[in-house]
Amino acid sequence: MAERSLYHTYVRNENGLVGESYVEGNQGLALGVSSSLIDAPGTNPEQFIAFALSTCFNATIRIAKALLKIPSSVLVWTSPVTRLATNSS
Repeated sequence: MAERSLYHTYVRNENGLVGESYVEGNQGLALGVSSSLIDAPGTNPEQFIAFALSTCFNATIRIAKALLKIPSSVLVWTSPVTRLATNSS
């Protein structure tokens, strides 16, 4: 059985960290890429990975909340939370 995806795209990179990455197609997006390790204009590719993962994770949480019938007013924390000190006197 062939697998189907909900979304499919092609992204190209030319010239690595000193080049350009772009999405193919009529809704294309082109961005200069760089790295924190070199002095060149552009965006760090790892930031794009973080954007993609956080977006997918957020969408998954919204679907899970809907399936579990958790009210939209309930917040789901996905990062460490520092516990506040309480005065027990």
